[in-house]
Parts: sequence; structure tokens; C-alpha cells
Amino acid sequence: MVQSNGHTNGIVTHDKIKNSLSVSDKCETTTKVSSHRNIRLYLSLTIGSLGIIFGDIGTSPLYVIRTIFAENLHPTREQCIGAVSLIIWNLIIVVSIKYGIFILMADNRGEGGTFALCGLLIGEHSRLRTRAKHIISIVSIFAASLLIGDGALTPAISVLSAVEGLATTSEALTKWILPVTVLIIMTLFFVQMFGSSKIGLTFASIMII
Repeated sequence: MVQSNGHTNGIVTHDKIKNSLSVSDKCETTTKVSSHRNIRLYLSLTIGSLGIIFGDIGTSPLYVIRTIFAENLHPTREQCIGAVSLIIWNLIIVVSIKYGIFILMADNRGEGGTFALCGLLIGEHSRLRTRAKHIISIVSIFAASLLIGDGALTPAISVLSAVEGLATTSEALTKWILPVTVLIIMTLFFVQMFGSSKIGLTFASIMII
């Protein structure tokens, strides 16, 4: 019989017995936070994002400027300034204001994108009705389809618009525009196997130049 405080009327108390399998509710967790004091890492990430993100945005005006006026139209100085201003303000509004301010404020547990934001709107904490959730799901699928289509068309149009400049030097090079474009696109998709970090640094040097 184990007795700690004594026993009265045959009742044994165990007030001072220590259980060897006691579990503590105090849990120590250690979180490693990356420090921005590593200048080399910070610069490499900045330059890498310049090659990946700005490479797509910066090449878009290439084929916009080329098709903004009709072939038989001779634009005036004011029309050229207006066209370039529209492109610049469009980049500022879409990139800096839309994405830099509003889109980055909305995230689903640190994740972004169409389906991540859709999950945030129709999740278990959502106050929307079932019909509204269905509509949001359909719109999200449509938006993702547009994004996939843009990802398929943008590289081809960008490379084709750049290679079409060969025709301005000599008309004999016109027949080589399509084969050269296909070769460049195949090469670009082939080098994806090396990872976005190395590709970003390579494209960043091109964008800086």
C-alpha cells in the first residue's frame, strides 16, 4: 500500500505521488527567419526576380507598340506620346497599384494565385451563400484558363515579334523568321530543366543590358 498523507477509514490518498509519465503542455518551438543582412542572397533574389518577372512585363510593349497604329496611318508626335503614355500608365496601374498594393494584401496562408484566393473566398470561414460560392468557383476556373492561355501565347508572340525585326534588314530573311522563332522557343523550354534560379539570373543580365 502506498501512502503519502496517511490513510483514513481505509482510503488512500495519492496527492504527492509523482507520475513518471507526466506530460508538459509547454512546447518550445524555434523558428528560423531569413535575415536580409545577407546582402549576397538579397541581391541574387532581387536580380533573379528581375529576370523572371520583369522579363515578361518588359517584353509586352514590344508587340503592343508595333500594332498600336494601322499600317497606312502616319502618327503625329502627339499620337506617339499618347500611345507611349498609355503603355506606361497601364504598367504602373496594373503592376504597382493592382499587384503591388491590393493583390499582395490578399493571401491564403501565404499562398497566392487564382485558386488560392478562390479557396479563401469559399472556405469554411466564408459567409457567402452556396450560390455565390458556385459562381466564384466558375469564375476562378475561367480566370485560370485565361492564365494558361496567356502562358501559352505570350512566349510565342514575344519571340515572333522580336524575330520579325530581321525582315527590316533584308527581305531575304523573311522566310527564316518562323524557323528561327520555333528554334528559340524550343531552346527556351529545354533550358527550363535547369531551374528558375539559374534561368532568372541569366535573363536578368539580359534585362539589365
